[in-house]
Amino acid sequence: TKGFGLLSWLVLFSSILGISNDALACAVCQFGTPDSPLVRAIRDGIWILLALVAFMLLGFLALFTFWAKRDRQASKAPHG
Repeated sequence: TKGFGLLSWLVLFSSILGISNDALACAVCQFGTPDSPLVRAIRDGIWILLALVAFMLLGFLALFTFWAKRDRQASKAPHG
């Protein structure tokens, strides 16, 4: 598709320019030892973002459940 073609060109040009070496480096190659404060902060940030995403998904689940219960109650109520 169109977006995949653009992504392929970006990867190709970044590898030609040598940009991808830093982008593909692991935490040890990029920041040093795994126990360094920077690596621990990155790891903690990832966990916080995952918790935030899980919280938001649970919020959407609660909203849709609320709407489903409300729809069932409205369909049982006598009309009119």
